[in-house]
Amino acid sequence: MYNAPTSRWYNVQASPVRGHDRIAIVFDDVTERTRAEAALRDSEERQAFLLKLSDALRPLAGPAEIQAAAGRVLGEQLRVNRAFYVEDEDSKWEAVNVVTLFEHDVAQPLAGTHPAESLGRWIIDEFRAGRRLVVRDVRADDRYEPAQRVINEALNVIGSVGVPLIKRGELVAVLVVQTAAPRDWMEHELKLIEEAAERIWAAVDRARAAEALRESQALRRIALKGGGMGAWRWDLDKRLIWGDAKFLALWGLPPSDDLHALSRFTDRMSPEGAAEMEIIVTKAIEAGEEFDGQLAIVEGPTAGRWIRWRGRAQANNPFMLHGVTFDVTEQRRKDEALRESEALRRVALDSGGMGAWTWDTRTNTVRADTVVQKL
Repeated sequence: MYNAPTSRWYNVQASPVRGHDRIAIVFDDVTERTRAEAALRDSEERQAFLLKLSDALRPLAGPAEIQAAAGRVLGEQLRVNRAFYVEDEDSKWEAVNVVTLFEHDVAQPLAGTHPAESLGRWIIDEFRAGRRLVVRDVRADDRYEPAQRVINEALNVIGSVGVPLIKRGELVAVLVVQTAAPRDWMEHELKLIEEAAERIWAAVDRARAAEALRESQALRRIALKGGGMGAWRWDLDKRLIWGDAKFLALWGLPPSDDLHALSRFTDRMSPEGAAEMEIIVTKAIEAGEEFDGQLAIVEGPTAGRWIRWRGRAQANNPFMLHGVTFDVTEQRRKDEALRESEALRRVALDSGGMGAWTWDTRTNTVRADTVVQKL
């Protein structure tokens, strides 16, 4: 029996007193034993969960598949309706990116980019201060504005827990789990969520680092083939391009670590060049191969230059391309001059009855065409 005013647990035994119209009741305080047994159960449950999580993540390498597997294990363990990470989208926590880990019986998905105000500025401030957010029932929680409660109800969010991840003093992400009904969150559940947040993030971070290394190595291999010129990364889905200083200089743009809209570059191409680039990239992605093409810059400070661009799609994300670009203007001019020279020679030979011959001075032999032989 649990006695709330004293926060104690008792084992109660009652028995009639022989010869008397009475009952004897004995209270045995078993609080410490009960707490020890509960702690043992919680520890065993925690260890079983961590083992299951570790087994699920061990064979996986990609960040997305790690998140999906970890979310499934966590969601099923806690019997929640939704689990996701909230990540900073703009380094200011003014826009956030929701990465879904687990969803079950929800009204609509949350994945994607959202303004931070949609979560509530006070909530972001709590997380940035390193404090977790525990909500039993959002409908009865005075911290939420009425409009926020309406939004949460529409999304089937009643109970929730948010655990911030602070790295080097900065908020990098928040693990959130949600339920569609009120939930009295137990302390061992909150500790499990906190540990899961750290472990899942560490696994994803390692996978991202390994993926970035593979991309870097692939980019270096492409750069070696292409002469080590300007390097770039192109997000097809968001239509954004990052380029190093050499790449930007080819387009007449100043050095910058910012992402640039694709239109900044396509506006400096001819329509035909932009269309050809799209065709080459599409075919290469479908075939899983590197792409290689040339195009002319027709607008801007470097108009009149020809560039060659080589690259390939990221192994597990065909919408992310990386590669190198280098100036081939002089080579194009030499090739054009050679073609013009060859064309003039053919015209002269065809129209003037002229012949061509070669003399190998080492062997003192001459080779001649039919015109020279007739002469």
